[in-house]
Amino acid sequence: MLPVAELQNESPAEQLAAAATSFAVSHKADAVGVARMDPLYVFEGYQIDEPWVMVLALAHNYERLKEVALRRNQQIWSRKKELLFVCAK
Repeated sequence: MLPVAELQNESPAEQLAAAATSFAVSHKADAVGVARMDPLYVFEGYQIDEPWVMVLALAHNYERLKEVALRRNQQIWSRKKELLFVCAK
């Protein structure tokens, strides 16, 4: 988590939100929102004490995720076969 900046920008909230959204979308975020902090937004082991948060949405590429999972399963199975072969010797 990034700390809150010591130097506060006094621009209107709408202008700050538009600038942050533009920056995030130009860096691969699919959607951006500013919301009141809800503990459900925070990963386990982290804590946010600020009243407002920015939420970035990133779309998943499910076809790519399936490829990664398949490759990982193939690696695990290959290692298991190698171990079985070594143990059988």
